[in-house]
Amino acid sequence: MEMQVAQGLIGAFVVLPEENNRMNMEIPYRDYILLLQQWEIQQPKLGKVYPGVYKPEMFDRNPNFFTINGKAFPDTAPLNTACGEKIRIRFINKSSSSHSMHIHGHDFAIVAVDGFPRKEFDDTINVASGRRIEIEFTSNNSGIWPINGTKTFHQTNNGESPGGMITRLIYNK
Repeated sequence: MEMQVAQGLIGAFVVLPEENNRMNMEIPYRDYILLLQQWEIQQPKLGKVYPGVYKPEMFDRNPNFFTINGKAFPDTAPLNTACGEKIRIRFINKSSSSHSMHIHGHDFAIVAVDGFPRKEFDDTINVASGRRIEIEFTSNNSGIWPINGTKTFHQTNNGESPGGMITRLIYNK
């Protein structure tokens, strides 16, 4: 299994309670999953990204590429929202390092950690290796807002910037 995960063959699914058990559960308007991963991919020189097809090392001891849902910026999919929508983002870290994640333009509530309910507020979270953190917020600040890992090297592809663990929250009026 670890060989499959090291090659990116991983995903997530969400199991909601049966409808009659959802009485006190508020379902968000949009529910996003951001799977955080890192890769050690052989490149001849730091600061350059060479085109081609590369096989990641099985263990990411010296990671140089960082992804959200298997894509590095600028190829990450944006998260779309509109005024007043309740948004849930589920961060899942399947890498051997922690990743601190920040959403610009919005504060949020941490509603669950590893499936256990929480209620605390923040604008940056540290998603440890193997951890799952769910956050919620109401979209109320128009614009295009970065969602990114805060570690500078994690915002690159092999040291080339911009890249890595960055996506966007796009607020449509």
